[in-house]
Amino acid sequence: VRRASERTVKMKLHSLICVGMFAAAGAALGGDVIVGKQTCAAMAVPATGMYTLIAVPFKDVGGTDTEPKVKVADVVKTVGLKAGSHLFYYTGENYYAWKLEEGTWKGATVSYKKNGKDEMTQSPEDGYQVPCGATLWLQRAEGSDEGVVLYGGEAPVPNPTLTAKSVQLISNPKATDYTFTAAGADGDMIMIPQDDGTQTTYTYKTGKKSWGQYEQSGTVPGTEIPLMTFTVKTVTIPGGRGAWYVSKGDTVPSIVW
Repeated sequence: VRRASERTVKMKLHSLICVGMFAAAGAALGGDVIVGKQTCAAMAVPATGMYTLIAVPFKDVGGTDTEPKVKVADVVKTVGLKAGSHLFYYTGENYYAWKLEEGTWKGATVSYKKNGKDEMTQSPEDGYQVPCGATLWLQRAEGSDEGVVLYGGEAPVPNPTLTAKSVQLISNPKATDYTFTAAGADGDMIMIPQDDGTQTTYTYKTGKKSWGQYEQSGTVPGTEIPLMTFTVKTVTIPGGRGAWYVSKGDTVPSIVW
């Protein structure tokens, strides 16, 4: 059994009981299992922070490939998570929320700030489905294990369609880390949440034809005003994890996971 240091690994399953057993131990396996005529799989997404953006790489077991969707309660397993944990899904306009109660994800209403105003999330119906390829925001309750297990039927995960001059969630549905190399518009940003609660931001500069970060290279002579230099960086979205894409220009890159 390999430890979960590989960030995200698909797991071979004999039953869902195995998923829970290994996830609780913080371990991960590799492979798939056939259920009827469908290939099902699980993915362990290790993360040490309270908040984690997680991918939705599967469809409901028995669901179709034409418009693959999945119920949140089916794809995000509760093993290792404490009661009071939350899941959030952003449609681009509204937030939906679920709360873990009595071992089950239940629709919830949670307050949040939007443009400085108090808003409330929507409580989804029991059968509400999110599209395969979506991104969920997991908020673990204190005492929860450092990771989450995703499960479902394998499906072709659609590549995200970005919209110019917008802020969108994207997530890497694969088990391996993804190096983001597609060119953005000048000033576009990718913000990747880190386990310590911070967010690492990368900016695209057309003059450099690269993604990078502004780093202090000194100060203006005779002052304490910092001099910032653009440094080319490698942008990596961990397997099974999500990020924010901030579009500043009129054109957007094509993402192929």
